[in-house]
Amino acid sequence: MKNKNKNKGNDFMVKKVEVFISPTSPVSAMAVKTMAEISNDLKNEINVSIINILEDSEKVFQYNITDLPSIVIDGKLEFIGVPDKKQLLNKLKSNSNINNILNNNSNSNNTYSNNNYSNNNYSNNKEDKNNNVNKHNNKDNKKLTHLTENGVHMVEVGEKPTQKRIAIAKGTIKLQKETIAKIKNNKIEKGNVLTTAQIAAITSIKNTSNIIPLCHPLQITGITVDFDIKNDEINVETKVKTLGQTGVEMEAITGVSVALLTIWDMVKSIEKDNEGQYPNTAITNIHVIKKEKI
Repeated sequence: MKNKNKNKGNDFMVKKVEVFISPTSPVSAMAVKTMAEISNDLKNEINVSIINILEDSEKVFQYNITDLPSIVIDGKLEFIGVPDKKQLLNKLKSNSNINNILNNNSNSNNTYSNNNYSNNNYSNNKEDKNNNVNKHNNKDNKKLTHLTENGVHMVEVGEKPTQKRIAIAKGTIKLQKETIAKIKNNKIEKGNVLTTAQIAAITSIKNTSNIIPLCHPLQITGITVDFDIKNDEINVETKVKTLGQTGVEMEAITGVSVALLTIWDMVKSIEKDNEGQYPNTAITNIHVIKKEKI
């Protein structure tokens, strides 16, 4: 549908955005948070719907949703996982006047500037996401195996051979430079931030099937949690190994998510501004780097 922007006097097409989630998934919650922030900044430029896959199987089949969270824009699957704001904004800006609104909105400019990354990182992530989306759009006849006529079920994997499997996931938290310095020097009052985040990640990985309803309990054989500390961000990478009959990527994603959340919790007292808000803090770009059978 077309709406008229009374302030500018020209027509524009409102973007329809559908975010497919599971209410119990921490990664889905991050996608909803990112979408809510963008929706608030863009006001009536986009029409956002949050879709629980357990309540709308018809749309899940319509768009061949096989991974969560997934974001559909104007009827096309565009993102799998949690995109950073820059990627999502670039997609939303196409064929609309969103760019003009942002140029006239200094608060929005400040918000999005906090989520800029190097050109190399952005181009690599964009290529990876596009490849994933293209693969899913081409699977026209693929069924979502978790859904049946009677609802949902845990997929039977008992007949699959037991194999060594590995998954690697990564994510980023943006922090103030002063916070990064205190983390490096172990000056955070709550304790050692990175060690706490490692323990939290390992614990969450071992309990993923208790957090995400349709995940299988797996025999985890190895976990590593590594950090790459930059001037204004910390990158977390988890590597999870298993000996089993299904993949371990959800465990890797869960570990990254919980590690990043733990870092935020450990430093929130110094990240908040005078009004108790977090203008410089953001969790973004959580994605699976690799999953394979060894």
